[in-house]
Amino acid sequence: MALRDDNINATLNINGSPARAEMMKLGEDTDKLRKRNRELELAMKKLEAQGKKDTEVYRLYSRELQQNERAITENSRRQRELSQSLQLTEKTMNELRREARQLRAHLANMIPDDPNRQHLNEQLEAINARMRELDGISQGVASRFKLTGAALAAFAAVKVAEKIKEWAAAVIDFTKEAIKMAGSAQGIQQAFNRFATSDSLKTLRTATQGMVNDMELMKAAVNAKNFNIPLEQMGKYLAFAQQRARDTGESVDYLVDSIVKGIGRKSPLILDNLGISASKLNEEVKKTGDFASAVGKIVEEEMGKTGKSVTTASDIATQKAVAVENLQLKWGQRFLKLSEGWDRFVTGFVDGMAKMVEPQKSQIEKHDEQIKKVADLEVNTAALATRYEELKSKTERTKDGQAELNRVMNVLRQTVPDCHRI
Repeated sequence: MALRDDNINATLNINGSPARAEMMKLGEDTDKLRKRNRELELAMKKLEAQGKKDTEVYRLYSRELQQNERAITENSRRQRELSQSLQLTEKTMNELRREARQLRAHLANMIPDDPNRQHLNEQLEAINARMRELDGISQGVASRFKLTGAALAAFAAVKVAEKIKEWAAAVIDFTKEAIKMAGSAQGIQQAFNRFATSDSLKTLRTATQGMVNDMELMKAAVNAKNFNIPLEQMGKYLAFAQQRARDTGESVDYLVDSIVKGIGRKSPLILDNLGISASKLNEEVKKTGDFASAVGKIVEEEMGKTGKSVTTASDIATQKAVAVENLQLKWGQRFLKLSEGWDRFVTGFVDGMAKMVEPQKSQIEKHDEQIKKVADLEVNTAALATRYEELKSKTERTKDGQAELNRVMNVLRQTVPDCHRI
């Protein structure tokens, strides 16, 4: 059984390499720049909606966005340069696979008599040998143990039990992640469904040959809609991004994002990520008078040069991973509905309990108020009765004294029902 990539990383101890450390730092910097660009795009859209596109703030945001894109492009170039400087024994399995894929693509486009062909073949064989070496590290372990039939059966029983436990945990984790994925995709899917259909999604899947998952395809289509890129042209652009990803070893998701944003923002710098020359693009813009049309013409020309592509082992692995991601999304959507139903039940139950408790609460409050009134009555009545006796005992009363006596008598009659004879 082949070593997993994370085990290979630990085996190689690559984190101690200065080049590796710089690559990781560049990756972190790029993630921060992309996050900042998303914030800038949102702020610019708000300014556009407010009619403030022709303002200094908008121009500052635009300049920062362009600077960040240049920094991202430079980081990618530097990472590729550092990756090439690493020894084979310092590279991860994924990096070895990517280099092998790139070499195969170069070889496929070379004429048989090219003087560099032998050198590239030697590089490819060295990489394949290193990958076979890594795959073989774990294969020799089992041969060191010779177990008897009974011991082997006991060992197998334990392993089966452990495997069942692992599968159960994996299903639970898969479902948790599926629900999170479905929750994240809800807004994207609603936005996509406002202008597209399930047939549109099938067209995008075909264009990318199943190399991009449904959520990323819908996200790309929504972004294209926001940039006023017709959905009918998205299939062509995504097919081109997918082909460029295969030729260069870049992430297909990254290149899909690049072509949408590059056309939407009319940015030759971003489109350079897909190998579209800025000078050629400017020439086509002069001819057509429209940026998107110029990009479309270049894309068609480049796709015409490619010819029929051959599905590689890496493509098959990516298609398998994408199929699992799509299944996970559908799985999560089903469980998300159950979760929403449960949430509605709990909310209704709590509201019902609150309505049942409310009348009882009102009765308790009324009882407390009555007790308070009785307590106030006992205190106030005693004082009034004492004052009444004082005023009544006086044989000669002034006009004010008689008036006060009358007031006390009236209050006592209202407060104490039996005092009406006073």
